[in-house]
Amino acid sequence: MKTIFIVKIQLESDSYEFKKGDIIEIPVLTNCSRNAEQKVMSKYIGSEYPTFKFISTMKEHKLFKPIL
Repeated sequence: MKTIFIVKIQLESDSYEFKKGDIIEIPVLTNCSRNAEQKVMSKYIGSEYPTFKFISTMKEHKLFKPIL
């Protein structure tokens, strides 16, 4: 069953209004944390995006569902 994971990344270079060291949280709909990180890597790797490193990946909590 798919669920939402929050992937937290830290930027390693400046980009647009974001600065090196900024932390960004990305919601990802998938079935496991490993797949969530792989989806982020495949979508946001490239010359148009700043370099980043993973900080954490956590599963959404059941009490508060995301508002879409």
